[in-house]
Amino acid sequence: MGWFVMAAVLMAIMYLSLVLSLAEMSSAIPSADGGYSFARQAMGTTGGYMTGLAVLIEYALAPAAIVIFIGSAVEALIGVNGIWVYALFYLVFVVIHSCR
Repeated sequence: MGWFVMAAVLMAIMYLSLVLSLAEMSSAIPSADGGYSFARQAMGTTGGYMTGLAVLIEYALAPAAIVIFIGSAVEALIGVNGIWVYALFYLVFVVIHSCR
């Protein structure tokens, strides 16, 4: 079995565990705060803080990773690449994440 398949299976197991844990906790702790509230209830204020910090880091880094991929795709499709392509798509994804 190749490394990609092993990584995909591991990620699928981790994601399934996350989804099942969130489903269980959402019935036990009804709250609109999501993962932050669950972590705060289960692990205290430090666990809630670390979860909130991780979510903020995700919201900052996920658009950057997506923008790098989109920039490469735009360059391959139409031959345009540069700071303006990255800035435009980064702004789009920051707005998408901010409007939840």
